[in-house]
This record gives sequence, C-alpha cells and structure tokens, in this order.
Amino acid sequence: RRVGVQIRMAEGELARGNRAGALVQYAPLVAADALDDARLAAVEELATAESATALLRGVLERRVARAAEPEGRAILLERLGTVLAERAGDPDAAAAAWIEAARLRETEAPDAARARALYEAVLRVAPRNRDAAERLVELCAAGSDWNRVRTAFDVLVAGATDDADLVARLASLEPRARAAGQGSAFVELIDSVSYYVSNTMSF
Repeated sequence: RRVGVQIRMAEGELARGNRAGALVQYAPLVAADALDDARLAAVEELATAESATALLRGVLERRVARAAEPEGRAILLERLGTVLAERAGDPDAAAAAWIEAARLRETEAPDAARARALYEAVLRVAPRNRDAAERLVELCAAGSDWNRVRTAFDVLVAGATDDADLVARLASLEPRARAAGQGSAFVELIDSVSYYVSNTMSF
C-alpha cells in the first residue's frame, strides 16, 4: 500500500511538471526493487533526461538483474556500461558490463559485429584488459580484419607474462592469416612477438 502511495506521489509530481521531484519519490522505490519493469523503463528515461546518474545506474542494474531474455539483457548491459563509463566515471564496472554483454553477443544473442564493438569499448576504458583483447583477436581474425587483429594482439604482447602463451596464440593465427592471404599481416605479428621475446631475454 505504501508503495502505491509513493508511486502516486511521483506521478503527481510529474503531472505538475516537477521531474526532479518525481525522481526524489522514485529513488527509494528503485532501491527497494518495488517497481515493475515498465515503470523502471519510464524512470530510466526520466533519469537520463535529468542527468540523475546515480539513479540511472540503479535502475539499469535492476533491469539487468531481472532480464531473462538474452537479447534484452545484452542491450541493457551495453547501456549500463555506457552510463558507467560516460556518466558515472567507473571504467572498471563499465568494462565488466560490456564484457558480459559481449559474451552474450557471442553466444545466446549472437551478433559478431556488436561483440567486436563491445570488446573495443572495453579496451578504450581498460586498455590492458586481456579478456577483451583475446576475444577481439579471435573475432577479428574470423572476420578477416587483420588491422584490428594487430591492434588487439599488441595489447596481449604488452601485457604478456608467458612467452609460450604468446607463441601458441601466434601459431593458432597462422593458418587463418594464410587462408585470408594476409601473410604480411602475420609477419607483423611475428615481429611484434620477436621484439617482446628478445627484450625479455635481455633482462
């Protein structure tokens, strides 16, 4: 009953054109997980328009937690990551949201182009993220985008702690590079690994 009263109070504030006042009423309802998804969607739109970042983050986190359908969950995770990166100033949380969304785009809600874009977004906010770089290497190789393979592979080289892992990853790329007629691109990858190995051996 109390929830219903507070919802009516929020709606009353909106009817009077007081969007900020409506958000004040909605905030505890979001925190208590007392709103259905239709109302959460409406609050999300309102919080976006009013730049109410903390509330917007809370709404999206609630909607993600409830989302059972992979396509919808991936979309919400992507939006959450954008809010975390661009409004909340929380790059680590943004990277985590985008990685989860990208994994869904590789599996239950397949969209290879979106998966690549999401992993690239991760690297913009977390340039040393190996998970994103590893998946981006594989996806770009599968899509014969060898310029982007090189960019992502450079992240792996820069953060490498194991020569054997780098060499094995390089070997797995060779047949795909040759099949795509990208021998010169593969040579650049060899040069990158060779430079790393020679430098680590010199210490």
